Amino acid sequence: MLWFLARRAGASLITLFIATVVVFLGVRALPGDPAVALSAETASPEAIETIRQKYALDEPLVVQYGLWIGRAFQGDLGTSPKTGLPVTQTLMERLPITLELASLSLLVAVLIGVPLGIAAAVRRGSVLDYVCSTTALAGLSIPNFWLGILLILAFAVQFPILPASGFEPLTNPIGNLSHMLMPAVVLGTALAAVVMR
Repeated sequence: MLWFLARRAGASLITLFIATVVVFLGVRALPGDPAVALSAETASPEAIETIRQKYALDEPLVVQYGLWIGRAFQGDLGTSPKTGLPVTQTLMERLPITLELASLSLLVAVLIGVPLGIAAAVRRGSVLDYVCSTTALAGLSIPNFWLGILLILAFAVQFPILPASGFEPLTNPIGNLSHMLMPAVVLGTALAAVVMR
């Protein structure tokens, strides 16, 4: 049992390492100079060189990767060039909203997927089984962004029942639920197909 867990942990670490290398090299493979992209349009060559030194862009790729992964392990994910705020702080501010949306999506998936799965299993080979299986396949096949656009067109534009975007804190439960309902249904529908199968 310990050997199995050790092998799994080792495989996970190798996968994580490969993923970080691919992400790091993928960003570095983008065309253009990152220092120029981070600077203002009218920045002087000295300002661009300062940015290059600040972010170690003048170092070899191996050194850049080592600095990047070292800071990431310490919880320093850098500073957003758009907002000027630390990325870790931004993530922590958005985490409660993400957890709420994930929980609501899971609830939608269970409420849809479990009854359909039970109905398909009880009536195996019947018309109901084929309808449930087709529904599951449709749930997996429909892209989330497309279903989201359709729901916005239907319930925010055509019949203005729900807001098209935004967020309300939990201190206003009705407003919070009205803003979270459409995204939860969109994400929960695809997951419902997996739960049903």
